[in-house]
Amino acid sequence: MSRTWGLIILAVVASGCEQEEEEPLAVDTVVDHAYFMPSLVPVVPWLMALAPGPGHWPDVGAVDCAVLDSISGDTAGFPVSGPITMYLRYPAGGCTALEGRTREGSVVVQLDDLTTTANAQFSISCDDLRYDGLRARFHLEGTTLDSTRWVVMLDSSAIFSGGAWSPRSTGTLVYELVDKGLPTVAGDEAFSLEHDLSGSDRTGRSFHAYTIQPLGLFSGCGWIGSGKERIEPDQLSPRDLDHGNGSCDGRTTIQVDGQEIGLTIP
Repeated sequence: MSRTWGLIILAVVASGCEQEEEEPLAVDTVVDHAYFMPSLVPVVPWLMALAPGPGHWPDVGAVDCAVLDSISGDTAGFPVSGPITMYLRYPAGGCTALEGRTREGSVVVQLDDLTTTANAQFSISCDDLRYDGLRARFHLEGTTLDSTRWVVMLDSSAIFSGGAWSPRSTGTLVYELVDKGLPTVAGDEAFSLEHDLSGSDRTGRSFHAYTIQPLGLFSGCGWIGSGKERIEPDQLSPRDLDHGNGSCDGRTTIQVDGQEIGLTIP
């Protein structure tokens, strides 16, 4: 396992008995997936917290540290007058975003209607988003199912590692707003998330990842706080990634072949 990922891993034998030393378990695929998700998971809750629309266009700074560079389209007449494109930027050197992570880079949001209107379409794109020492790019196409549910297609994504962009995950994510929280507190909304993704890790090994227990997250937290995912690497046994019971600390547990491995996501 590459030391450059800065893992904090402790293997615990499920039986609690001491065993002879074994070869390290192959968990690179799970680690890659786990490290990538914080670049993507908060993006839809972030958009919902912005609540873009008439009367809210200038309010980005009150919710997030991103700067609204410009807007194209008729903001006063939206959504009747047509779509809107927002050009947002996290400044050079980075700043603390809504979910508590340091982000740097530009984000483009396109809307054809309010995000709470059924069948509304939206997209979120980023060519080079830097967050806590990593870099990612992705394109999301979303549809509003109703005022509290959104389905998102992950059209393309990548994460920067070892000097080259490499492919990561594609697939579907379904978000549901389960608690609006306090309207005066940014980042207080609670969401559940289910996904079905296919991708490849840093070595090129393909994998399938999906939720087996809905994931829980707050718009003000940069990590998944609860729920469980199953990652099925090519030619390896399934690995489960347990996100715990609600703490916003990046601590997870990988469960594989009767063993548990603690993983702290930076």
